[in-house]
Amino acid sequence: MVPIYDPYHCPCHNTDCERYCDCKPCVDFHHKQSRYPLTACERLAKQEGTLEGRYQEALR
Repeated sequence: MVPIYDPYHCPCHNTDCERYCDCKPCVDFHHKQSRYPLTACERLAKQEGTLEGRYQEALR
């Protein structure tokens, strides 16, 4: 299972981003976007089929 919102295992390839390994700002940014509404870890979990229900709980 892909870890989501875990800065120690951030799968994002955009390492120059100011939000890299900083989950809360990253999630806030992506969830407001229409073009890329999922973070890198959410996309991987979705591909794996394990995203549903996990992302809402992890942000609490």
